[in-house]
Parts: sequence; C-alpha cells; structure tokens
Amino acid sequence: MLPLQCALKPLSPLPATHSVHNPLRPPRPFARNIRRNYHSFRYRNRHSLDHELIGTGRRIRNLSGTLLLRVWMLLLFFMAMLSIVLLFLDVTSRRIRKLPVAPFDSWNKHFWMLFENMFCEASAMPPQRTVLRIVSAVWWLAIVVLMNAFAGQMRACLLVKNELDKIDTLADIAARPHLKVYMLKNSLVTRYLQVLSDVSSGFGSGKIVDGQIAGGVAISARHRCHHTSTVPAEQRVWSMIRRHNTDMYGLLELEKYMADEIVQERAVTIHADMVASRYCIAGNRGQFYFGAESMYTFMFGVYMSRKLDQNLRDHIKRIVSIMRDVGIIDKTYNRAIPSLDRCSIVEEEEELKIKDVISIFALFAAFIMLSVLVFLAELVLPRFARRCRNNRLHIVYRRRM
Repeated sequence: MLPLQCALKPLSPLPATHSVHNPLRPPRPFARNIRRNYHSFRYRNRHSLDHELIGTGRRIRNLSGTLLLRVWMLLLFFMAMLSIVLLFLDVTSRRIRKLPVAPFDSWNKHFWMLFENMFCEASAMPPQRTVLRIVSAVWWLAIVVLMNAFAGQMRACLLVKNELDKIDTLADIAARPHLKVYMLKNSLVTRYLQVLSDVSSGFGSGKIVDGQIAGGVAISARHRCHHTSTVPAEQRVWSMIRRHNTDMYGLLELEKYMADEIVQERAVTIHADMVASRYCIAGNRGQFYFGAESMYTFMFGVYMSRKLDQNLRDHIKRIVSIMRDVGIIDKTYNRAIPSLDRCSIVEEEEELKIKDVISIFALFAAFIMLSVLVFLAELVLPRFARRCRNNRLHIVYRRRM
C-alpha cells in the first residue's frame, strides 16, 4: 500500500512545531523545509480569515433606561417626602378643627394622589384645602415638565437611531487604546502583527520582498501595498496586546469574562471565523458583529513529497483541479466556516420577542405578590389589634376590681 505523502490544505505558513500543544520548541525554517522536501502548487481560490469580533451589547433599551436611575430615585424620594408634608398639614388642620384624625389613611391618600399625578397627569381625589393645593402645585409643575421630557425622549429613541461607531479595521482598534485584544498566541495573526511591528519599529530587516516568510508569516506584495499606510496602526495594536498580555495559549474558546468584556465594548477578539461566529450566532450575551477588514488571505493548495512519481503527482493535481472546478472545495469551506452575514448588525426593524419584554411580566408578578402580602396583612393586623385591645381592657378591668 502506498503511504500517504500528500495533503490538501490551506497554504498556511504557520510552523507545525510552533503550536499550542508544543509552544516552547523553536520554529524550524519552515519555508526551506517545504521547498526542499515538498512540491506544492496553488489555486486561485482566495479566502479571507480572522476578522475582528466586536460586541455591541443589547440594542433594545427598556423603559426605565430612558431616564437615569438617579432621576427615578429622586422622584420616589420627593414623592414620599411630599406625602409626609401633606400628611403633617392635613393632620394639623384637622386637629385644630377638632376633626377625627387617621394618619395612615391620610398618608395613603396623599401618596397615591401624587402617584396618579405623576403617571396619569390627573387625580381622582384632589386636595380640598388651599394649603394642600399649594404643596401639590409644585409637584404638578415638576411632573408636567419631567413627563413631557420623558415622552419626547421615548419618541426620539423610537424614531431616531444613532449610528454606532463601528470597529472595522485595525486603525479603529488602535484609536481605542483602552481596548483589550484577545488573540491566540503564536497564531498566524499574532506573528503577522509582530513582524510588521518589528519592521516598522526598525527591529526587523527593514526590507520585505514578495513571498518572503518572516517569522512564520508570508508577506506578499499585495499585503505590503495594502498595509503601507496602516503599519503604525498594527504596531499600536501589537503594543496593546503586549501591554494587556492578551495573546494566550489554547484560546480555542472565549471565557465568560472575555465575552462579557466584548459585549461591554471593553475588548475585541481577532480569531478564526469558525470559532468567533459561534458567539454572534448564539446571541446569548449580546449582539456581535465582524469587522470588515480581514487579517490575511490564503489560497488552497497541495503539498506533495518530491519522492512521488511525476506521473502520480500530475494525476493527483488533475484530480484536485477537477474537485476545485466542480466546487467541492468551496462547498467544504463554506460548510466549515459560516457566513459572516449571520453576525452582522441588523439595522431594519424587528418584532419584539418575549426576552425583550420579560421585565414587564416580571414587574407584574412582583406587584401581584406585593398585593397578596398586603391583603394577608390586612386580614391579620385587625385581628391582632382587636386581640390587643381586648387584652388591654381585660387588664384595666382586673385593676379596677
């Protein structure tokens, strides 16, 4: 049986010995070994890999997010404070006129009157006395201004959609030095950034010819022309990676804190599309999208041992060419690597899903439970008060006896 001495694979110049499983072994002169021991030929099929994966968080904001939490807390505080002021004025005026006083009922009435004013801009039982109307007038003025601003903000959020500052290129990443850039250590992209950073800073050879493999990264004339103006950006990105120490061994899956940082727009990741696309398709932690710039472009090719017979090599080349022409290679590639369009930000309007309005139903459930507790308290407290009053009368009766 003839041993397997050929392989169909992407022409990736990453040294086989400099991998995740064996990171400490020094890389061999990969290009020299390939040219000496193998015969290779390439196809015109070009495929781009390793885009930036960026998170945008949730695009749909809830109702309470229209105003700051401090505004809502101040509203509740002043509503409670004004209800206490109204209670004090009401109780004082009733005692002066020698009318029956029920402090809790009075506070309850004033509190819900202010609540109706805030959300309904009306009141079923407005205050009757002038002093109470003066206090409630201040609340009315504040509520009218605030609720109109609230309604205008909600309309603006529904009608106007601000364009997000997207991160599409390395220059966009370099313009945000606070970002963390998670990458797989000793991968093709890290070597690519390292080589260009060394060349731009003067530590490299200073001259890159077409097809040269420097540090395990193949630099072509197309890359050189395309990245002439962005070499400083790549140098800054590489310095960001070294500063945060975010190139890691075995980064085949993002940790939870990494995905959370990406959603919070505090980090990005440059990874293989088949790895990064799992997070933007799932959408469990937020929305993700791919940057428009690809890190490198490779062509499919075949490595064959030079010891093989020339006729056999020509026969294999003809078979692989037929596989390429009928689209088997492209179909296999598209099946292994999902389309980047599935991870793009959807700009058109979408229907609200249950997860978008689940907080409303949670609010309903919370208030229903609160009403049940209040109902039970109303059943228990009168009996407890009646029993305490009977015990007090019994004690007074025994003292008189």
